[in-house]
Amino acid sequence: MMKRYSTMLLAVAALAMQYYYSRSVTAHLLDEDSMQLFYITPSSKFNIMPCAAKPCLTLSQFADNSSSWLSSLASASLMILSGTHTLTTDLSITAITFFMLTSSTSDGNHFIRCQYLASFNFENMTELSIRGLTFIGCGNNTFSSIRNFTIENSTFQGQNGTKTAITMENTIATITNSCFESYTIGTYRGSIEISRDRELFSHVGGAIVATESSIIIKQSSFVENSADIGGAIFCEKGTNITIIESTIAENQGCLID
Repeated sequence: MMKRYSTMLLAVAALAMQYYYSRSVTAHLLDEDSMQLFYITPSSKFNIMPCAAKPCLTLSQFADNSSSWLSSLASASLMILSGTHTLTTDLSITAITFFMLTSSTSDGNHFIRCQYLASFNFENMTELSIRGLTFIGCGNNTFSSIRNFTIENSTFQGQNGTKTAITMENTIATITNSCFESYTIGTYRGSIEISRDRELFSHVGGAIVATESSIIIKQSSFVENSADIGGAIFCEKGTNITIIESTIAENQGCLID
């Protein structure tokens, strides 16, 4: 009886912490009443974290019907609960004012595994925020026409020849205290002129490919990424990039590392 009572107390405490954290990370960004909060529960039946409220879905369930869930919303947040999540189909979101993917607590135990080449695709947003998450095997993720894109305290880890972690176009981005590692294919860009008499058919940007974008990278690391050109980062026309107090090491790629 005492053991069951203790377990119930722990569950209640976990829910209370989850609710408090979820409100605290969204309150300073938007009026809470204007945002729809979705609780995302781990995919494995052996790794279920109770939701503080509804809607309560797995990540793949949300991705399968994201257009329906978001059809009448201007802003939304996915509260990723502690545990391992699986994305089996592309999560594509467009034309929303604000969207956030954030961990439910700050314990660093929030993992998203991409399967079957599933990826994240975001387009035409005012603000997009990713916080406190670890992405494993998630490549070919695209971010286009986003006015304020932030990544904080997150890890992108390539697996089994994963393509570029982040491909962005016409986007203003700030990446802080995050890690990109082991992305080894890059993004195919066809023929690239190396000199007047030499062209290279190549994959570019192991971790990041940016076109007509502005990027600030702070206190972050790029390690053991590779591509034909730009082992860690490849910037195409019209891109400005600033890197502050960050580590770029053991990447492989000619011209730009």
